[in-house]
Amino acid sequence: MFELKTRQATWAVLSLVWLVVLSATSVPAVGQDKPRVAVITTGGTIAQKIDPKTGQAVPTLGADQLLESVPGLKGIADIVVTEVANIDSRDMQPSQWLAIARAVAKAAADPAIAGVVVVHGTDTMEDTGYFLELTRHTDKPIVLTGSMRDASSPWPDGPLNLLNAVRQAADPRSAGRGVTLTLNGRIIAANAARKVDAGNIDTFDGGAWGWLGTVEGNKVYWRARPDRGQSFDLPGALPSVPVVMDYPGSTGALLDAAVANKAAGVVVVGYGIGNVSHPMYDAIARARAKGVPILVTSRVNRGQIRPAYGGEGGGASLQKLGAILSPINDPGKARIALMLALAEKAARDPAALTARLQRAGP
Repeated sequence: MFELKTRQATWAVLSLVWLVVLSATSVPAVGQDKPRVAVITTGGTIAQKIDPKTGQAVPTLGADQLLESVPGLKGIADIVVTEVANIDSRDMQPSQWLAIARAVAKAAADPAIAGVVVVHGTDTMEDTGYFLELTRHTDKPIVLTGSMRDASSPWPDGPLNLLNAVRQAADPRSAGRGVTLTLNGRIIAANAARKVDAGNIDTFDGGAWGWLGTVEGNKVYWRARPDRGQSFDLPGALPSVPVVMDYPGSTGALLDAAVANKAAGVVVVGYGIGNVSHPMYDAIARARAKGVPILVTSRVNRGQIRPAYGGEGGGASLQKLGAILSPINDPGKARIALMLALAEKAARDPAALTARLQRAGP
């Protein structure tokens, strides 16, 4: 036990020394103006510590405490901090997406701000990042970051992630590359990011897009610039759009319940290339008869949804019912796009909604 604690303490000291070295190598020369970066905090594991009574991580660090925990952070940029929330991201709500988006827009509108960093928990970071990508009206960099290890860890990943995110937001070459998730030195487009590992610090994947770039040492290395997809105005409120999954044995009752509960639209997670079972097909038919928009996506991570199969439940039959085959095969992202399309009162007929959603994906 003594040997383990000694090893942990050694790692903690080495991590701190490495951060100090990285930050020291990029401190601007005397008289040189530093870029100004807005940091918007919402909580997450990066701002949590272990409660000694329970042994579990809980929200602990406020915005100022979080920034003070990163050696040399203020040496690479002037930081303007705003705390929107201090929660575990499992509790993130659509109303808070709106609050975060407003804070980002306000910061980005300031000519003195070079870029914006949003500190966020990883559980729903990809959702918030995609929402910000669809509603941004700026070319300034918007960088989401957080951590997989809490601040009590002897080798936390949060401080270096935050240092890298600020470095990226301050880099003039980061402009025009959209919203990114930047952790573990890797820059991933919010349009494509998915959390793929529940516990490893290498938690996000960019799918077919891979990494847009990396942050290594004290420099940002860019490899790609993503195309800009669909954009939406930021609404005052977001409609209710639940997600219903098809599965062997499904009766369609969950979709019926969503419709009965006055859902503005529903995302149905089907199979393969965009197919559902016969019972789910019948439930979709009932929903469409009531005029409820249905967006069909897939539980498969990659590939395009298209009407390749006939018969009841095949993609072609779903289109005939007026269901929309989603251009986005990520159910969470498809839901966000549909919420925004319905919030701006886009026509509810399938053709108009399909056109509105067509470029919302990667």
